[in-house]
Amino acid sequence: YSHGDYAQPLEALCWVGALSAALSARRSNSWTEAALCGGAVCFAVLTRTMEGALLLLAVVFALVPDPRALRHPGLNQVKLVAVVLAANLVGDALRDALDVRLRRR
Repeated sequence: YSHGDYAQPLEALCWVGALSAALSARRSNSWTEAALCGGAVCFAVLTRTMEGALLLLAVVFALVPDPRALRHPGLNQVKLVAVVLAANLVGDALRDALDVRLRRR
């Protein structure tokens, strides 16, 4: 099954980096960490789309320190989650654009 599937280790590396950056962003409310998390999410979605859709929720929940905070989220938490969700959308759009471009050839 996985003899020719070289994308799995790359995707795993992207998701580990995304979770690590999400936990750092949660602790420090740092925009740099949120941007790193978003970039890792974008690359992971570009690598393998279906797993990206499944694992995105884990990264979003890693950004929120307390599940009860979802009822009354602070503005910083909303912005951090928005950065990661926007990166996911960018990854999806790039994936679709590249797929359409490659099909035309």
